[in-house]
Amino acid sequence: MGHFQTLRPARSPQEHCPPRALLPLALSALARPGSLLLCSVLLAPVLAACAPPQVSLTAGPGSYEPSDYKRVQSRWTREESLTSIEELDNVLTATATFESPDFLSAYLVRTTHDYRLPPLSSEEARKRAQEEAGSDHHFYVALYAQRQKDGDLLAENPAFVVHLVDDQGHEVAPSAVTHLRKVTARERAYFPYTTPFRTVYRLTFPARTPEGNALLSPGTRWFGLRFSGAQGQMTVTWQVEP
Repeated sequence: MGHFQTLRPARSPQEHCPPRALLPLALSALARPGSLLLCSVLLAPVLAACAPPQVSLTAGPGSYEPSDYKRVQSRWTREESLTSIEELDNVLTATATFESPDFLSAYLVRTTHDYRLPPLSSEEARKRAQEEAGSDHHFYVALYAQRQKDGDLLAENPAFVVHLVDDQGHEVAPSAVTHLRKVTARERAYFPYTTPFRTVYRLTFPARTPEGNALLSPGTRWFGLRFSGAQGQMTVTWQVEP
């Protein structure tokens, strides 16, 4: 097909990785026969410098101050790109934040502070975060496609479909896909990778598979959003603490 998933791991968009400039050189090298060793050398510093932190699915919401939001948002955010070797360009880039109870705890504390609402105690923030997370799994996702229509997940014949996957072999379609057509200052402030050039969605997935198996259980070692289509596939991945 002439496409492949980039070899770098999914990154937080807030992390700055100087070696990333080597990626086009590595892709060009990979396209030439007999250059696998050179490609490995070029990609090695990228892999070393940009490894994202692991997340916990069992620790529950943390206790945070408003100034902690950026750090927590970065922890729960990943980015991945599907790249064309032939054109040395991105077909699709997805940046996603998993709205876990831990993330929502920091989000509630920060928004309460910013909008001058009555302050929440740590216990109140954790309790509300658990309530807002509910029993489903929610993701805030911003897509950038080389062809804008390729980022339309609600098209009649979409270029890509998305599933929640994990290391247990589960692959589940979203129960709801909400297109945020009018992005506000709130989204731009709290999800800084939101731009006018991206298509923004909130994805909701059930807590269990149709067979009744739990998704994102304590035994999960990794999970991700897999975007699949005729142009290839990529997985935005969160590694989980053992």
